[in-house]
Parts: sequence; structure tokens; C-alpha cells
Amino acid sequence: MFEDAYGLYVEGQLLLDVQKGREALALLRVGALSGLSIGYSPVRYPMDNETGVRLLAEVDLWEVSLVTFPANAAANVTVVKSTFPHPKGEGLLSALDRAIAALAH
Repeated sequence: MFEDAYGLYVEGQLLLDVQKGREALALLRVGALSGLSIGYSPVRYPMDNETGVRLLAEVDLWEVSLVTFPANAAANVTVVKSTFPHPKGEGLLSALDRAIAALAH
């Protein structure tokens, strides 16, 4: 997970050993499930006095979920790859750990 020119880039891995993982993959493949949602807690969030808008300068990201209707219409799954595991053997949790460690430095 990292921020790029479009926003937050996330790679994840489904657990295909469980029924919900297999169901999610089937729904992703046909486009019936394509949205993403995040759960976070704001850490630093100054207000822009001119607009009254809260600027999220730092957040603790707790989770990324697949959803049918994302709150942000641009938060979508763009690629569904093969069912093979990540070549480095890492999934979303280890990617989150790496991202959190990078933000701490």
C-alpha cells in the first residue's frame, strides 16, 4: 500500500480456503463487487479556515474492505489477478505492516 498520483494504491489477497473468499473472488471477476472502503482514525487534521474543510494530514488506517457501493466513487478494484499467492508470500496484512512501519520513520 502506498500513495500514488491517483490516491491510495492497495494490493490485497483473498483467502480462498474460506467460502467468503471464494465468493468474493467470483463477485470480483464478474464485476458485481468492485468498490473499496477504508476504516481509519484521524491523528492530525487541521482545519482550513477559509473553507472549513478538515485536512487529513495523518491517519491510522485500520482496514480496507471490499464493498458494493463505495462512499468514494473512485475507490475501486481495478485489477483481479490470478488465484496464485503473491510471489513474495505476503498478503494485505504484511503490506499494511510495511506501510505502517514506513510511515513511522
